[in-house]
Amino acid sequence: MNVPLFRASTARVLGALLLLESTALAQPAVAPGLPAVASPDDKDVEARRTEAKASFEKGNLLLKQEAWDAALAELGRSRASYPTRAATKNAAICLSSLRRFDEALDMFEEVLKFSNLPVEEREIVERTIKELQERIGTLKVEGGEPGASIVIDGRYRGTLPLPGSVRVAAGSHEVSAFKEGLDPFGATIEVGAKQAAVVQLRSLSTGGRLKVSEQHGRALEVVVDGTMVGKTPWEGPLRVGEHLVTLRGSVNLDAIPECAPGEEAAAPGKKAALRGNVELGTQPVSVPIRLRETTKLTLTAEALDTSLRVEPTPGGALVSIDSVVVGQGAWEGRLRVGEHKVEVSADGFLPEIRRVNLERRKRQVVTIALERNRDTAGFRAARKGAVASFVVGAAALGVGAVTGALAFVKIHDVESRCAGVRCPPSEQANVNAASTLGDVSTTSLVLGGLGVAAGSILLISLRPGGNAPRAAGAALRVGVGRFDLEGSF
Repeated sequence: MNVPLFRASTARVLGALLLLESTALAQPAVAPGLPAVASPDDKDVEARRTEAKASFEKGNLLLKQEAWDAALAELGRSRASYPTRAATKNAAICLSSLRRFDEALDMFEEVLKFSNLPVEEREIVERTIKELQERIGTLKVEGGEPGASIVIDGRYRGTLPLPGSVRVAAGSHEVSAFKEGLDPFGATIEVGAKQAAVVQLRSLSTGGRLKVSEQHGRALEVVVDGTMVGKTPWEGPLRVGEHLVTLRGSVNLDAIPECAPGEEAAAPGKKAALRGNVELGTQPVSVPIRLRETTKLTLTAEALDTSLRVEPTPGGALVSIDSVVVGQGAWEGRLRVGEHKVEVSADGFLPEIRRVNLERRKRQVVTIALERNRDTAGFRAARKGAVASFVVGAAALGVGAVTGALAFVKIHDVESRCAGVRCPPSEQANVNAASTLGDVSTTSLVLGGLGVAAGSILLISLRPGGNAPRAAGAALRVGVGRFDLEGSF
């Protein structure tokens, strides 16, 4: 299956590449706790290879379904058990498809470390890395409390002070710092391609604390406002106000003799299917944090076998799932199978509600373009402004055309009387009049053009999404061609 890695901004493919597939186990890279070459007496090597191959094959199956997140998770397990070139390259393809370009760059650099990388692949990977570097910037984090954990866009990057700048994809990024016993820090920073940015962490307002646990005692990732802050049971400080909390993670149910209480309720009649590695999680939950209070939250993880992506217009519209506000702009997450209510709203637009029925193991995309609210004062003012601009512009263009024609006639008349001789002083008044008419014509035409342009801009702004902000990274399209998935472990 061909997977698009990058496309040029002109939306044309610049080249094509068929990467050679290995028919044998790829040479593993050096990883912590794993020897580069297995010794004959290492009895665990074969078990690790078998486990890695199983995860690799699951990941490839998910890749064919374009389930990028799930495929990346399986390929990550494969690489953790026994890293191979095929799994590393396919993981890089997943990251590219998810537009996580900085992580894709890191992963492609890992591909170059394999000694069994064919020359043809090495050349295309090196070109791809150069293309990615054109779309990557660096971010230096300053301030904050030493020892605090730094999280950028939900990805842990180390503890303060960081040894240096970190690479990030061009666009807007959320930077957070967490340390037990202290208020969290946070900032938003815009990073340009091939540019170095600095973020000075600021302290958020004094707030309360949140304590999160999973009902059956599972150790799952705790995600607060899109940032992974730890694993259950977790407790930490948060600012006052509403926060979005979810749990996510993988549980190996083969190690559990019986389904834990609640498993059967999570998937009635499908107890046998809940075996092996199961992705568990919770739907988004809104939690209020109060000043100097500890809020306790107990969530029950379940198998979320479907995912939903909401793409609103305008791009900054507020998105709610099942009456829980999940954020502004495009949102994607895993949900339980069945019917869900999607609400989209934005100032100056009519809100819209959709009912979507999600099927098991299927990803659904919902696109909602809001209509302008024509009863708002802003809309009426913009419409009147557009009409006035067109009227003034049309009038100015008319004056310009008429005066221009008069100037042309006047100049032609003067030239006909002065042909071949110097014009007498008596014609000076006609020359001045022609010049004045020409100036009036030029000025009127310029003003008319500006009026028509202003009216056009106002009309565009009245259309749905006419003033929608551009999505971060929407122009990050570069391309050296297409990759083929590695089909052999």
